[in-house]
Amino acid sequence: MSLADVIARGPGALAIAIEDRVDVLFSAYAGHVVSVGAEIPPMTVSASDLPYLGAVHLLLGKLLRELLEKLQSVASRPAEAWFGSIGSTVVSIPGVVHGKTTLVQLPLLGSKYLDLLWGEGKNKKKGFNFPEELSEIIESVVGKNWDENAQRTFKSTVQVVNETTAAAIGEFHLRLREKKELIANERRRLGSFAYLKLHNGINAAAIGEKVTVNLDQSEAGHSYPILHPDDHKAEFSGGCGYHRKCYEAVLGIQSFTRRAALTKPSLFKSWNRKLKELKSEGRVETQGRCSGALDDALMQYILGQDAGVEFVAWYAAQLAHQLAVGPFVPEQIVLGGKLATSDVIDAVRIYVGEWANGFPHRHVFITETKKLDAFSKAGLVEFIVSAHEGGATTIEAHGAYAYAEYLVGRESLLKPLHSSR
Repeated sequence: MSLADVIARGPGALAIAIEDRVDVLFSAYAGHVVSVGAEIPPMTVSASDLPYLGAVHLLLGKLLRELLEKLQSVASRPAEAWFGSIGSTVVSIPGVVHGKTTLVQLPLLGSKYLDLLWGEGKNKKKGFNFPEELSEIIESVVGKNWDENAQRTFKSTVQVVNETTAAAIGEFHLRLREKKELIANERRRLGSFAYLKLHNGINAAAIGEKVTVNLDQSEAGHSYPILHPDDHKAEFSGGCGYHRKCYEAVLGIQSFTRRAALTKPSLFKSWNRKLKELKSEGRVETQGRCSGALDDALMQYILGQDAGVEFVAWYAAQLAHQLAVGPFVPEQIVLGGKLATSDVIDAVRIYVGEWANGFPHRHVFITETKKLDAFSKAGLVEFIVSAHEGGATTIEAHGAYAYAEYLVGRESLLKPLHSSR
């Protein structure tokens, strides 16, 4: 059987991951994936949901056309046949999702709104309904052959999850690939884990007993930490339009650019000097959902200093400790995202060990027979770990793809997923 015959068999699994970029992956048979992707242009306008979602909508149209071209280069099928073969569609995006279909709130640093509106003029829409929007985009690609029956069938395949949910699925799936053994024989060694994403926003998800994606996400990043002493000195107000000093407000990447605009205490003053240097080099400050070149360059500088690492770890460790001793009781804490460097993870382990102070006694399993106290020095190295990389794509795209494959019966994700944002 030729590759074209294999790919054309279906049912198709479509995965779309949206955050700093948009990635689209399509597979009609396990192991044969066609993918396209592009960065979302930096937004230099006032913080608003409209530029971000408008850019996403345009990119989705462009990328689905590119995807179709790639698919037709492999196997010559009409456009409506390709899109009509889709048996599952999983979309990963940051924000609050209702009914597994509609994005109703999008976290934008420094803004506050309850009802997400996007579009222009009389065409403004409330919420971003992915089944409707994707079907309309496909109709613009396919044309009149994308009839009501085809649209209705496609819409029923769409499921939207928070991006940290997708990252946690991706992490779990990559762990399975590493083991190359049946899940049933790896129960202890794979174990449950809490996934903590330290990125533009702060998110958490947990893997447990069955594959279940919550209809609505709790908002782990919007609980309140104990402020760092330097934030107290600076009277730093944070950047969340809802809570001002939640984890997302004080640990999200763009919060560090806000601190660097201050001149006290001395730590922030050193960041201020670096910020001015970066601006003089032509780095542009962005507002909105995505971090930009200026934010990322400043963050790289901060994470290159011991004081900066300690500062990030102060907040990350508090949330990690809460997850470690909370009701889920994970067998591991997994740290992912731009802020989860090896130095930060080492510092998080130290803080968590100090705060645990020997309580409670809990085991982390290395193998089914070898175990360590999770809060001991050696145990923390196994208990708090770095996330896997997504490989050729982001971990969120990998997770969305793995979940889409699972929904059409081609992947064995037998563990539970409970998500939070």
